[in-house]
Amino acid sequence: MSRAVGISLEKLRFIARLPRATAIAPLRSEFYRTAHKAARVSSKIVTHLTKSSVKTLFARGDAQLRQAILDTHQVCREGLETLNFEVEVVGHDPELMREKTFLIVGNHMSYMDVLVFAAAQPAVFVTSVDMGQVPLLGHLARSGGSLFVERRHRERMDNDRGTLTETLKRGFHVLIYPEGTSTNGLEVKPFKKGLLTAAQAAGVDILPVVTSYVSIDGQPFDASTCDRIAWHGDMKFAPHLLQLLRLRKVKVRLEFLAPIKITPDISRDEIALRSREAIVSNYKPTPSSQT
Repeated sequence: MSRAVGISLEKLRFIARLPRATAIAPLRSEFYRTAHKAARVSSKIVTHLTKSSVKTLFARGDAQLRQAILDTHQVCREGLETLNFEVEVVGHDPELMREKTFLIVGNHMSYMDVLVFAAAQPAVFVTSVDMGQVPLLGHLARSGGSLFVERRHRERMDNDRGTLTETLKRGFHVLIYPEGTSTNGLEVKPFKKGLLTAAQAAGVDILPVVTSYVSIDGQPFDASTCDRIAWHGDMKFAPHLLQLLRLRKVKVRLEFLAPIKITPDISRDEIALRSREAIVSNYKPTPSSQT
């Protein structure tokens, strides 16, 4: 009798533990999935940085920069695959990109914008000196040959614009985000004009490119979900990256638009206006993001 009672109590205790175990199991599964993804991404980054450091020993000048942006192109393709970002590229003309050099302008929401673009088209990226000080992102930017600018000090603007102009004249595509900062993606901010005239000085046209995050884990990119991708304001990098690693699938659309002809007599106001209008007219946030 006592044995029977003992067995019954053990069964009851087992049954009582089931809901707790059932609740913990998904959390444990998500933890391992996120940790595994983080480990794979970290491994690719370490490998990329190591290879880049070694290659710089054997290349200088243009050859070094060209190798850096090609390596970045490859690691970004692998990184997006690991993170399960599905990117639809529209309007990209590889032949045109080989024949001509462009100052490329785009809308900006997140550090992921750079990975999305770099995976589609090798280019030199322009970012802020502050970004160069962010752990991980700064190392990746430097290894990829990025140009660091200081937008807060006008006295440095001429030097930064001169560096950008010279890079274009050397035949490298350069990508800038003229909003001057990342946003939540619900609108496109006015374009800052200071660096756009580098296209005029270098004798190249401007190529507008639109980045649109379509869905996040099956939900549309809108006001309720945008911060899972968009990194803006005073958000801290590490918590945002951890949140991004938890995502299961992100769909993105990258659209290359028609080049904008830049003539010697066009004003910088007109350059900024036409560049932004091209992007705004083709950037379509979901209806719920506009409420």
